[in-house]
Amino acid sequence: MTPAPSGGPSRAWYWVGGAVGLVGVIATVLWIVGGIRGIDRQVDGFQRVGVGDDAPVTIDEPGGYTVYYEGPDADREDPDIRVTMRGPGIGADSLDEYDGSLTYAIGGRQGRAVLTVRIDEPGTFRLGSTSRFDEEGQIALGRSLAPRLVRTVVGGVLLGVYTVGGTTGIVLLTALRRRDARRRGAAPPPLVRP
Repeated sequence: MTPAPSGGPSRAWYWVGGAVGLVGVIATVLWIVGGIRGIDRQVDGFQRVGVGDDAPVTIDEPGGYTVYYEGPDADREDPDIRVTMRGPGIGADSLDEYDGSLTYAIGGRQGRAVLTVRIDEPGTFRLGSTSRFDEEGQIALGRSLAPRLVRTVVGGVLLGVYTVGGTTGIVLLTALRRRDARRRGAAPPPLVRP
């Protein structure tokens, strides 16, 4: 290893910058993979009812829920699904169109968010649906995927930015300080007049 110029940092700091970059890349990949696995587990945990069926679903906690359509036509902008949900505190106007566009293709499932519903009182509800396009699809009910998706993407981007910034900062600062130390060491001594 080349010794550091007089007063400058050692080249070992380049290795530190590389190590910070490597750790950051590993952390970013683990964050994103963990987020995708969490989304996959969440999708697997949805309660499902076949299109054309009417079956009970149990809600254990109050709050907002999303109704997803899963099937071959899930990539259609409007899969033409008619969903009904009946139970305590659920009226005809309780189901609202999903505001935005959220689709997924994960774990062998392809789905699209179609409706939202607010459940104020947990219990058992009847979930039913019809579609003129695909009788083999399913209606899935669960919490929104959007928050977990946003956490995964934003967290991955932030980790990536910090990794690039930290690595670049360490390497650049080391290079500049070594250059300045070489210049100071190579400068001729000041001329002293008697």
